[in-house]
Amino acid sequence: MKKLLALSLVALMAGTAFAQQPALGMFFSSTDFTDENTNLNPGVATSFDVYVVMLGANFVSLGGYEVGITENSGGTVIVTGVAFPNNGLNFGNNLNHLVGYGTPLPVTDGAAVLCTLTMIHTATTTVEFSTGPATPPSIPSWNGPVFADNANPDDLIEGTSTGGSPTAVVATLNGDGIVAVEQSSLSQVKSLFQ
Repeated sequence: MKKLLALSLVALMAGTAFAQQPALGMFFSSTDFTDENTNLNPGVATSFDVYVVMLGANFVSLGGYEVGITENSGGTVIVTGVAFPNNGLNFGNNLNHLVGYGTPLPVTDGAAVLCTLTMIHTATTTVEFSTGPATPPSIPSWNGPVFADNANPDDLIEGTSTGGSPTAVVATLNGDGIVAVEQSSLSQVKSLFQ
C-alpha cells in the first residue's frame, strides 16, 4: 500500500511539473492563440505577420528566451523583419533566437508575445514551422525552447512547444495547422494552467 501511495504521489508531481512547463507556439493572431490560428493561406508574395508566443508560464516576467525555428519551404519563405517588445535584442538571426529583453517582458496569465516575424511566401506550397534548440544552446542537453525567469535570469527553464514535444510542428502555411496540446487566448490561459 505504501508503494502504491508513493508511486501515486510521484505520478502526481510529474504531471504537475509537465502542466507547468511553458510552451512556445507560432500563431497568425496577436491575441487568439488557438488551433484555428496556426495555419495561414497567404497569397503569393503577400506580406504577413507570425507571432511567437509563450504559453503556460508560471512566472510573472521574462528576461529572455532561446529557440531555433525551422521551416521546410526550401527557400520560398523569406523573413523580412523581426520585432521584439521591450527593447529585445537578438544575438542570433531571424530564425535562431537568442533574445534578452532590455526591460522584463510581463507575462499575463501565463502568456507573452515574444516577437513578431514578418514574412513573405513566394509560392503556394505547404510549409511547416517547428521549434528546436537555439544555436548555441544554453542547455546543451535540451532540444527545445529555453526561457529565463526574470526573477532570476540565471534560472533557465526548459520549455516545450504547443505541438506537444520540444521539436514539434507549431504552425503551417497552406496546410492544416496543428492540434495544440493546450489552446488559449489571453483571457483563457489563466484557467487552463491553474
